[in-house]
Amino acid sequence: MSTSLDGVKVLLIDDDMDYSETLHGGLHAAGATIACAGTIEEGVEIARKGECDVVLLDLTASFDARAGLDALGALETSLPVILLTGSGTDSEDTVTGLEQGADDYLVKPFTFPDLCARIAEVLASYDRALDSVLIAGDLVIDRVRSVVLCQEKSMEMPADALAVLMLLAQGGSTTVPELDLMKALFGEQLDRLLDQVSERLKQASSTCRVNRSPEGICLQTGEA
Repeated sequence: MSTSLDGVKVLLIDDDMDYSETLHGGLHAAGATIACAGTIEEGVEIARKGECDVVLLDLTASFDARAGLDALGALETSLPVILLTGSGTDSEDTVTGLEQGADDYLVKPFTFPDLCARIAEVLASYDRALDSVLIAGDLVIDRVRSVVLCQEKSMEMPADALAVLMLLAQGGSTTVPELDLMKALFGEQLDRLLDQVSERLKQASSTCRVNRSPEGICLQTGEA
């Protein structure tokens, strides 16, 4: 029995229209909505509009699929990508595609149950990864890897200051009382850590700022 893909929006980038129609029929039967693109440019435009949840990119097509991965990776909103290939894992193109950021691959020929299961698995993994990430203004904080990116550039921050930043980011731009949020955790070190966070944000030219007031502390993101 095939995995249900109800409500999943799939983007297929492949210049073989007959093959695209075959995949379209099988995925539609599983409940998915499918958009087909015959060129990289067309596929990237569909992805840019946010009209898909996952991308199937055919490496056996006549276009440069690796260039397609670069273009998809440059989008503001990242998308999980599954490569469709006629070769095994030792294929240079497949390896290169995975190194460029593709999430998985399927070797042709494959069954529709296998394809649907792989799509569902990649989407589930992607959702778990998103759950580990905090986004505040121009900051992206990976709570699992303890990494902070500011405007897509790595930002150095000591572990205790990072812990403070994470708590502030979780609170968004809503002011929260110091005692309820952090004084119990950091005690007398709190003021020093807040100063450290503020200084690192300033050094990174972040639009975010730590705002302290009698009512509490918040992270102002610079957004309207």
